[in-house]
Amino acid sequence: MVPWDGDGARTLLVYQLDMDPDTVVPDFLLRRAQSAAAPKVFEAIRRRVRECGESRADALCRSD
Repeated sequence: MVPWDGDGARTLLVYQLDMDPDTVVPDFLLRRAQSAAAPKVFEAIRRRVRECGESRADALCRSD
């Protein structure tokens, strides 16, 4: 996550998956898993950011 613009209102989030399965997995299954999982991951992060923005005192939102 890095600032995306000068005023700090937007953030660039880079999603990178590195995996080494112990078995051969067909490419179409890997693509399907990524296309199904990635949007859910981004939506969960958006929800979390909104929740933490509304309640900064929440211990679960602190990074320390």
